[in-house]
Amino acid sequence: MVRKFFWFTPDIFDLISLLQLAIYTILCPYTKVEESFNLQATFDLLSSSKNQVALEQFDHNDFSGVVPRTFIGPSVLATASTPLIQFVPRLFGNGLYIFSQEELCLIIVRIVLGAITLFALSFFRKAIKENMDYGEQISKMVSALTICQFHFLFYLSRTLPNTFAIALVLFALGYWIRNQTLHMFAILGFTAAVFRSDTLVLIAPIALLSVATRQTNLFKGAFVGLFGMIFGIVLSSIVDSYFWGRIVWPEGEVFYYNTVENKSHEWGTLPFHWYFTTALPKALLASTMLIPFGIGRKTGTLLASALLFVFLYSFLPHKELRFILPSVPIFNLVAATGINRLKRINKFLYMVSAVMLMGSIVVPLVMLLASRENYPGAIALKHLHNSVSQDQINTPIHVHMDPETCMSGVSKFLQKIIQSGSIQK
Repeated sequence: MVRKFFWFTPDIFDLISLLQLAIYTILCPYTKVEESFNLQATFDLLSSSKNQVALEQFDHNDFSGVVPRTFIGPSVLATASTPLIQFVPRLFGNGLYIFSQEELCLIIVRIVLGAITLFALSFFRKAIKENMDYGEQISKMVSALTICQFHFLFYLSRTLPNTFAIALVLFALGYWIRNQTLHMFAILGFTAAVFRSDTLVLIAPIALLSVATRQTNLFKGAFVGLFGMIFGIVLSSIVDSYFWGRIVWPEGEVFYYNTVENKSHEWGTLPFHWYFTTALPKALLASTMLIPFGIGRKTGTLLASALLFVFLYSFLPHKELRFILPSVPIFNLVAATGINRLKRINKFLYMVSAVMLMGSIVVPLVMLLASRENYPGAIALKHLHNSVSQDQINTPIHVHMDPETCMSGVSKFLQKIIQSGSIQK
């Protein structure tokens, strides 16, 4: 019983992934506009716990965005981050060399989110290890493939609705591999109702394939999934109606905006094939060429669900890589199975795949360097902070920030309060 309760014991791959994610976060600590609601809400919740910010002063009251978002994710993140927020800045005094206390708090929040999502990834990987059709070697190879990629780990610490959803999807996929499909449908239903309604696009192919392969009964799966959705709707409506000051189910409004009104195209469109020809190869790197070698009886079902998910998503004109990230672990599992198969049947191709994998380690470094240049708004604000000293301030300084600045790195975590005055934004 004790062993079952403490199922999680980090191994070398968990630690490497956490270190890699922490490096990504420290070198690229700032955020983009898509992450702003969850990040600002987390800041406000942390501040309100110190009685510094009243609900009426929360950021969403002034900048509500196109559609409302749920406070459930930020509430969990703020609660989990609070102990470190209170301890680490005090430990380092006025900041950690190049980082101010404010930036240090931002990094802490993002690393905590990354640790939560990596916990879910470890659950998925341990399910692979425990499954007799896969085993420990394939589980290790999935980790190796993930470490050699960039985008998946890079996004796991970013305060996007997609990131909160990915954590739950990883748990769901872990239950699917364990053949506990009812758990999977409950989690996916809850995720669709609270964080990302487009999880329904993932549920559809999984449900069809689970019924076709007799993993689950259609009516039981539908009932449990519906129960998860209803529970999510009720919980979200209660929590978010309080914060938004009106009766609201945020993800319902998001679904109506994107699907019924079909307004997502206003944020840009890409051709139907973009996910298959650009996004997936960029996210998967070497795994792309290894997937065909991993197709088999067991992996065929998993691969079909991932391909159907991406195919159905391709009908939406507005496309972003983050939308299809939940499929990446499945593609990596199939690719890992392919490497394991090549090891047994073709030593030459196995060596080629190993060299490709080792060579792909360089790619995340290049992408990381490029990503560091994507936050000019935050860099400009940091230069302003560095140029103003305590002695120079006798009256408050009012700083105007245009939309481009706010969309490229500025958040409440970067506001600087100086004892003899203030920089107000």
